[in-house]
Parts: sequence; C-alpha cells; structure tokens
Amino acid sequence: MPWPNREIGAPSGWLLCNGGEYPGPGASGYDEYWQLYQEIGTTYNTGGETTNHFRVPNLQDRLIVDVVVHWETKVRRLVVILVVRQMQI
Repeated sequence: MPWPNREIGAPSGWLLCNGGEYPGPGASGYDEYWQLYQEIGTTYNTGGETTNHFRVPNLQDRLIVDVVVHWETKVRRLVVILVVRQMQI
C-alpha cells in the first residue's frame, strides 16, 4: 500500500520500500521478517548487504501504476513502476 507521508514513516506493522536492509535467515531478528523474506528473498539486494540480510525494494521517487490485463479470458495484474524522470509533467 503506498504511504504518502515520509515525514511520519510507515504505519505500525508496515515497512517503507526505501531499499532498507532487514535480517534474513540465520540473522538475529529474522523471526520478525521471515514471511517477507519468503516472498521476496534477495531479489532486491544490491550487493554489500550485511551477512544474512536482505533488502526491500527502493521505490523512492517512483510511481506505481497497477494495470489489469485481460489475456485469453484470464485476468492478469501487471505492476509498472515509473521513475519520476520518465514521466512527462
């Protein structure tokens, strides 16, 4: 869920998609983030992470566009992420 106020931070129980690093398997604190790790793993790691840690995506300065595509009678969701400089203002 997009959160429009970076001054306050994310609501309780949510994380900001700011490229932050969180404990993965074998790290202290993993029990709090294990479900997220099961979903995204190390997909958003950029290199240089602390041992046994993973990153969330960095969506700062990006706009998420959700598009529903009907293809062969199946509904598919496509999430397009646009970098601010790609958008015409």
